[in-house]
Amino acid sequence: MTDQLQTVIERILGTLWPGLKSAYQNGAEDSEQPTKQLTEFQIRLNSILKAHKGEELKDQVYLLDLTKIKDHLGAKWDRSIEKIHIKVEGIIKAHLTARDLFIRRDDASYLVVFDALPHLQGHLKANVLNEEIARALVGVKEASSLICVMDVAIDKKGEVLISKAPDKNQLIAEMVDKADQDRAVASPPAGYETPLYLDDIEFIYRPMLVTRTRVVSTYVCIPVHKDKLGQYQSGYSVLGATPSPQELFELDHLTEHVAAEELAKLIKNHARSLIALPVHFETLANIQRRLKYLANLESIMQNNTDRIVFEMVGLPENIPQPRILEFTSSLRRSSRAVIARFSPDHGNFPAYRTAGLHAVGIDVFSQTKSERMLIKDIETFVSNAKENQLRTYAHGIRSISLLTAAICTGFDYLDGYALSSIATGALDVQGFSLAAPYLNYQRSLMKKP
Repeated sequence: MTDQLQTVIERILGTLWPGLKSAYQNGAEDSEQPTKQLTEFQIRLNSILKAHKGEELKDQVYLLDLTKIKDHLGAKWDRSIEKIHIKVEGIIKAHLTARDLFIRRDDASYLVVFDALPHLQGHLKANVLNEEIARALVGVKEASSLICVMDVAIDKKGEVLISKAPDKNQLIAEMVDKADQDRAVASPPAGYETPLYLDDIEFIYRPMLVTRTRVVSTYVCIPVHKDKLGQYQSGYSVLGATPSPQELFELDHLTEHVAAEELAKLIKNHARSLIALPVHFETLANIQRRLKYLANLESIMQNNTDRIVFEMVGLPENIPQPRILEFTSSLRRSSRAVIARFSPDHGNFPAYRTAGLHAVGIDVFSQTKSERMLIKDIETFVSNAKENQLRTYAHGIRSISLLTAAICTGFDYLDGYALSSIATGALDVQGFSLAAPYLNYQRSLMKKP
């Protein structure tokens, strides 16, 4: 080990284990001496430092501070401390490769080293690791508020810098920015290159109920088209059976403009409601189309994007988690929230838990299954989503029986003809009586001969 590397290691361990500082400085017998475990950690850390000789050491060394968790558990922490650390160390080991290492620093913190991870990914892995520990010890609801990751960096001068690491959302956003920069051939033009041609498309607004508060606060913007037979198509069906990615993008682009105009009216009238608008997978999957879509959004929405909810539609069943993170992170920076629509029999939700989705949902309006089969599907859908701590929504609730099943199953948001009629424009936030649909249904029965 060179003198230079020895000095760096001494500075790291001397900073993180203050009792070792004097031992490194003068070998005082009354100073704390490195344990066997710490000595082994020092040897392995030395090998990593050699690989990065002459460079700044970043995105590799982290301090997982469990003090907030300890304070939250109170006396339970002290009573179960050994069991707690067995569980914590098991979680850490499960996330490490053979090139990584960790050591328990004291009764409420761990030092973790990820060797050879790309830029930013070490930060993200440390955050995910700390979040999993918090989930295991205190449960899902409190976990996000009890995460504390410290970044231990060593600059070119060998100085040890300890600072709070960025949170998960910030890291994901930075990773997406970097990926977009790497993959984009050129910056998107400020204007729109292809003229809009969907002149015969109209738009309606579907009120969405928050079942817990019984308030309608969001209006879903839906494109509709009347065909030659006089029948109405809605959503992406207005483009026909097999629309091209460019046609899907055209419709998404038009929907942006329509939603922006409607939002401007709401703001002018001091209305507080939100507008939800769909965006198709094909629009997001292509980097050039996505950048054009987002650039246009910023231009027409100005500072009002906090009133927008994006609904991702058409996601492949087995889309990789990094791809979901890429989409949701791009959209969340220009919206109030991001939700995603799936088929009623979709049940694979673990990948979406950390992707930043506000809710996952289904559209039951055009489903051809019997109501009995559909009710069974939605019960399974909600159960799978709740297991992964995701809110749920359902579009197109078309009957009183489906409405009853959806409420009893536990959907967080609902819309459809069984609740209320569509509107030609978004309205203000308003209360809603769950008894109203049933009373209307009874009146309709009484009118029949």
